[in-house]
Amino acid sequence: MPPRSGRNKKKKSPELDSEALELLKEKGNAAFNAGDCQQAIAYYTQALQSKPDWGIVYSNRSHAYAKAGMLEEALQDAKKCVEMEGSWWKAHMRLGEAYMKLERYQDAAAALNKSMVCHVASDSDDCPEKELRQKY
Repeated sequence: MPPRSGRNKKKKSPELDSEALELLKEKGNAAFNAGDCQQAIAYYTQALQSKPDWGIVYSNRSHAYAKAGMLEEALQDAKKCVEMEGSWWKAHMRLGEAYMKLERYQDAAAALNKSMVCHVASDSDDCPEKELRQKY
């Protein structure tokens, strides 16, 4: 007997407008800053279901996963962020952080070096050196 229609299919999330998506990201950031990594992850995941190509939210969720000790998930999101935002220094920094926590030090060094190269190539006022010094 053939499977019933709708079985084994992923439900597609309803499309959210940019304002609703931004609100989910902000709620995720607020939850993360309050120390509630699981809630932050939930908000970021909800946003990514409607906008799966949002690199910064992969970066944020990677950071939340890492803080929650979900290191493989952090690594996967960091890799996804680098795929989407390859010239953004913070994408490579998230990847380096995930590798560090996984004790993959050569991979971490390469990713963190790439973060610095990307920063130098940009005109960004953000400073990866300062962030890295605070963490390591």
